Amino acid sequence: MRLLPSAMFGLLSLACTAQSAGPMATGAIPITLTPERAIRLRRPSDLHFSSDGARLACVVSEFSGSKMMPHLWLLDVGRGELRQFTFSQKSDWSPRWAPDSEALAFLSDRSGVTQVYVMRMDGGEADAITASRKDISDFAWSPDGKQIAFLAPEPEPEGNDLNNDAQVADREYDLDRLWVVDLASRKTRQLTSGAWRISEFEWVSSDRILAIANDKPKAETWTNALYSVSVRDGSFSLFSKPNQPFEGLLVSPGRTQFAFVSTRASGPIPHDLFLQATNGASASDMTSSTDRAVYEARWQDDSVIL
Repeated sequence: MRLLPSAMFGLLSLACTAQSAGPMATGAIPITLTPERAIRLRRPSDLHFSSDGARLACVVSEFSGSKMMPHLWLLDVGRGELRQFTFSQKSDWSPRWAPDSEALAFLSDRSGVTQVYVMRMDGGEADAITASRKDISDFAWSPDGKQIAFLAPEPEPEGNDLNNDAQVADREYDLDRLWVVDLASRKTRQLTSGAWRISEFEWVSSDRILAIANDKPKAETWTNALYSVSVRDGSFSLFSKPNQPFEGLLVSPGRTQFAFVSTRASGPIPHDLFLQATNGASASDMTSSTDRAVYEARWQDDSVIL
């Protein structure tokens, strides 16, 4: 396993800056950065490699009038060519490659409610593959590319007064639930219910999802753990309890191991990158000798993590 500090973000930043400011002749005096020019700069984030590593999808945000608008861009890694991929009048974010890299799924508020859209690499329009009545906060492709799991609350209960101005906290039905949509039939089924707060999740296999969750959502303390969730019936089983707090769950492309950011001891801030096998072996601190915090990680392949 190789751990590489990523220079890709810097390359994207340079490419976006160059496209925003225009070409500069060799030997020309550098342009002074003013507040007006700073607003025009494009800001890249949320980088994701395709499965073959040849392309990289990212979110590029820029001002449109007085509003910051994110859209999806693609980088050809070999050629270094960066191009815009989505052009909607609304926001597009959270790109996720299909397992075969022939399509890109993402979140968008084009319909007013945040849904999952899929757009193929060979052209065509983006297709909404979910019809959730509540905003979707996260999603992930199944390993075979035939299903997508997503997080969204349940619809309002029957008889609930939507015009009531009272603000009520810790209602169970406000919790995000795991749902699974079959891409061929567009049939959606609710996978989880009850007093479970799910903050992050990743597919481990076609019948199992790994989730950062807790069954005490009202507790004002760190109670998260890693749980295995059955795709068949939505049942939870405890997988492991990393040091608290932890975040950044990321399964490797081959589904053999996963990464997360946690602490060497309990609290207060996640600092080190841990790797753990999906078969349940103990987690290993990969950056204990590094004198700086790990904020984010991305798998390039099963042997390299950035």
